[in-house]
Amino acid sequence: MFGAPHIRLALKLLFVTSLVLSRCNFNIHIFDPEPFLIKRLNRVHLRVVRRIANKINGVNEGLCTNQEARRIIGVPSIDCILTRARIRYAVRLARSDQLNLRSLIWNNGVPTKWARRIKQDVKLLKLPFVIGDDLQETWDWMCFAPMGQITQAIEQIFWDTSVADPFVETGDGDSIPKTETVFQCNFCDGDKARQFITLKALQSHQRVVHKVLSPMRAYADESGTCPVCSTCFRSRLRLLAHLCDSRRPTCRDACFSSNIIPLTETRVVELDKLDRLARTEARRAGHSHAISRGHAFDSKGAVVGRAIE
Repeated sequence: MFGAPHIRLALKLLFVTSLVLSRCNFNIHIFDPEPFLIKRLNRVHLRVVRRIANKINGVNEGLCTNQEARRIIGVPSIDCILTRARIRYAVRLARSDQLNLRSLIWNNGVPTKWARRIKQDVKLLKLPFVIGDDLQETWDWMCFAPMGQITQAIEQIFWDTSVADPFVETGDGDSIPKTETVFQCNFCDGDKARQFITLKALQSHQRVVHKVLSPMRAYADESGTCPVCSTCFRSRLRLLAHLCDSRRPTCRDACFSSNIIPLTETRVVELDKLDRLARTEARRAGHSHAISRGHAFDSKGAVVGRAIE
């Protein structure tokens, strides 16, 4: 949906807000998230942003950074979104529920981590006066400043490039791709060779565009049993997932280095047709992949992993 060319950008962004951000960012503004949590949220956010901007795998002229992808569709970063939400939430509590706000800001008379975060957020605002480091000054501004001034300051700080860049992360959420490592497609024409920032992106491009399939298909038969470790996965699709797992390359490397005889090309084509039928039936049943109907077990009969019975 996010990559469909016939859907308007405004409608896609509306779906991002209602389907992605409303779930991922639910109530996250009421506490100060750790950097690792921001990274996880940013990962989901950027997958959608890059899909809409059609910058998933980089461009030929150079790598597309996260900042550039957000600029294309005019979307601020996760840090900016959370900072806006925190300030709005604090102002609303300051004017309607000060008891709850006090519990968020002070703990036994000591400012909380969330209070320090709010002070940093308020300092980013473009105001006609300076708010000091005293937490009481921040409190007074949230309680008594005109709402028009607050609303304008919240919107302007992130969209006025002379003050702050809405597309630059203020925390550890952004991960701009490193340009030292570039994966280039060998199947593309010389001058039009695509470049990618990850090996996974390169393999995805080769699989979709150039129809390059995994060589491990020749080592997986219909029994679903690994020719190296003798683990029975009950289906060829699960066996292929095992052999193609780059995190555990032991069995995959052993297939190439040992005397295991690969299947004939005709047999591989027949098995691929059966796998396509299994995937089609799974999608019609509402699944993203073929569901296993039993546990995998090793050569000694011990259960490996879990599956739906």
